Amino acid sequence: MASSDLASLSNYQNSPFNPSSPPPPPPKSSHPASANQTPSHSTYPTTSGPPLPPPPPQTLPPTQIPSQSQEKPLNPPPPDPSEHWLPEVLLDKTSQQLEPIFTSPPLLHALSSTHPSLNPSPLPPHLHTTSLLATHVQTTHTTLLSLRAHTQSHLLHLHALERQWRYKQAHMDRVLAPWSAKMLYQKLKEKEREGEEWCKGLEESWVEGEGGREGRGRVWRRREARERWDEGRVGGWR
Repeated sequence: MASSDLASLSNYQNSPFNPSSPPPPPPKSSHPASANQTPSHSTYPTTSGPPLPPPPPQTLPPTQIPSQSQEKPLNPPPPDPSEHWLPEVLLDKTSQQLEPIFTSPPLLHALSSTHPSLNPSPLPPHLHTTSLLATHVQTTHTTLLSLRAHTQSHLLHLHALERQWRYKQAHMDRVLAPWSAKMLYQKLKEKEREGEEWCKGLEESWVEGEGGREGRGRVWRRREARERWDEGRVGGWR
């Protein structure tokens, strides 16, 4: 009885139904595989049973767990500066003027600390307007200097013309002196006196004739002309 129990136990252990027994080897193919032949899909065993369960997740040690600090870098890489990275305010500065700027950390950080969304300062527009006004004043000053020089040369030319006119006027006065109003008045008075003397001489000689009447009439006309001249009604000095 005991021998039969041992035989049945050994058969159970060697049977495929024992879960602890290893799986049977795959059947050998009747055709030997050559080295030049590639394996086909028929060589792989196919199972018609249910799918295998997924493998359990692999646990990593604490030293191998990636942290958020390791994924993200501490400091982002600096941006690539463009060709004209230097501000326009510093383009016309000398090396002596730029040295205190490069040695001052607040000034260096100020180049990138100002955000473009901030309201711009009203000082740059005022400075631009002031520079435009200064340029306009300089242009006006240059124009005024040129106009002043032109006016000065024109005044000198006018003074020269005035001297020439005075010289010609004096020459004309000397030439026309015998026909001036003063000389004509003196001649009129002399003719009047001569006529009166001639009339007195005729009256004293008791000579009556056409000559005496014409002489008295000529003297009377001269006297009347002189009186009108004295009153300023006919030419002369007023």
